[in-house]
Amino acid sequence: MPGGFPFVSDETWYAAVRPHFSGNLIVGRDLLNGFLKRGPQRLSGESSYRLWKDLCLGAYHPIYFPYAAISPEIVYLTGGGGENHRPFYAQFPGAPSARGFVSARARNIPRRAARAEFEAALGQAVGTILEGAPECPDVLAAHYRNFRNRFHAGREPQYAATLLPLASGLLENCTAVAGDRRFRTGQMLYDIIFNLNPELLGIPFDKARKRPSRRVRRNFTSIGRLADRPAGACFRGKAPAAPRSRDDAPRALDFLREDFARAKAGFAADFLGSAYIRRAQRALDAALHMKGFSGPVASKRVAVVLAAGLFES
Repeated sequence: MPGGFPFVSDETWYAAVRPHFSGNLIVGRDLLNGFLKRGPQRLSGESSYRLWKDLCLGAYHPIYFPYAAISPEIVYLTGGGGENHRPFYAQFPGAPSARGFVSARARNIPRRAARAEFEAALGQAVGTILEGAPECPDVLAAHYRNFRNRFHAGREPQYAATLLPLASGLLENCTAVAGDRRFRTGQMLYDIIFNLNPELLGIPFDKARKRPSRRVRRNFTSIGRLADRPAGACFRGKAPAAPRSRDDAPRALDFLREDFARAKAGFAADFLGSAYIRRAQRALDAALHMKGFSGPVASKRVAVVLAAGLFES
């Protein structure tokens, strides 16, 4: 539709149309009330589990199961990629030194013989990344963009049509131009809020350290008179929800439980140790009781055990 495009987020349809394209609203309504109103197609428990396993197992430990098949009529707008513009890994042991960070990560590997190999492989990866991204303001930021960002922010676009403006390479170029000091404070992210909706900066943050500091506020950059530009209009209506599965239908967690039972008795038990297996089992039992993991951290040990099972002969 010229001048606009439909969005679905949290089961709400959106069609953003500029004022001078208001005539196209009639076409937009026809689309929303016609074939675009079919709604998402819910996946079976087995399909959901297989999709997650094929894409994420062994690459990304937090377990998020897709719940619906990809649909070109439903587009999600997310904030994935925002961590590309601030030093995410600074909060972890060993940072900001890349060597110290790698060594700290290697200590999580129970077998010492495998640590040196891991450190060498990770060090080689960092070197390769920097050859292709000399403008990146931070070694660990370069690693984040090429690995965790792809796995974390790149996961959802494999399951749904998704827009991630903060993951734009053009925005990464802006962060590089802004310089190291602004990268360290996440200035680019605050500048985006400042230009689009500065009132949001006055709302209390969930953690005090996330509030823009005085230095950040002094360095706000305005990109022009956005307030004088036509903002357009937003037309919305209810979107059909995905049909619910039968209560007695197998869930993705049921298929995960079967694979976990097989994996924990083999190579995983020898490599990870009995204490690790017990903690992973408790996390899975809790998820089965609650019909889902309480958060990404709660699922990581379960995914590690399953990944270890891939090495079975």
